[in-house]
Amino acid sequence: MRMSTRRAITTLATTLALTVVGVSAAHAGPADDLQALVDSILENHPGGAQTGPNTIEWEDGTILLTLEVEGTASRSVGSCATGTYCVYNGPNLTGSSLAFSTCAGSNYSTAALPGEVRSAADAESSGYVQAKNGGGSVLATIFAGTALNTAPVGITQVRCVP
Repeated sequence: MRMSTRRAITTLATTLALTVVGVSAAHAGPADDLQALVDSILENHPGGAQTGPNTIEWEDGTILLTLEVEGTASRSVGSCATGTYCVYNGPNLTGSSLAFSTCAGSNYSTAALPGEVRSAADAESSGYVQAKNGGGSVLATIFAGTALNTAPVGITQVRCVP
């Protein structure tokens, strides 16, 4: 009898999590061991493809593993990916999120986010993000590499300043 796709994905994800913990503990060096970790995971879990220096995908991207080796600094802020800035409808970078990958100095609406903006993050390497209300007044500034865990009420647009 074939295992359902959902159960197979859950089993693979659980196995991968255990493998990553075990392999990470076995390697002492930080970034130089990253490729060895990727190779080990791919060897033990066939069918995956390395899609970046620290990412592996299975089943056309429906399963994505992002690795962080102890001792390496991640530039992401919470779940806001490196090179983007994000707003969330929950405090502390939780809930639904809206991510922006262009830092062109333009104002972008947050209207697509269900509910109000309750927190925000700037995972870019430089500059800052302004959180504004409908009248264009700056309610908060989030600097590169930081988060605003509790946003002021009334944010309807964001502007990234390089």
